[in-house]
Amino acid sequence: MIPTTRVRSNCRLSRSRRTGNWVGKLMDLPVAERAVLATALLESLETESESVLSAEWAAEIDRRIHEVEAGEVSLRDAESVFRDAFASMS
Repeated sequence: MIPTTRVRSNCRLSRSRRTGNWVGKLMDLPVAERAVLATALLESLETESESVLSAEWAAEIDRRIHEVEAGEVSLRDAESVFRDAFASMS
């Protein structure tokens, strides 16, 4: 995995002025919304040659989406999850 700071600095170097304007606005979105956007962007880069999800994984994803939409689970932002994980390793 590429460190976040490296990705951000590389993005700053290669952005056009127009791209930089909307990237800045998107970075102001809440973490959860940026995660959804990042996932969608990454998925848009995938090629057709990559494997398709198995029926089991598709069912698992549908189940988890339903749990979130029904309020059956509570979500945490990645920052707090990683902070707690790293704290538990200290």
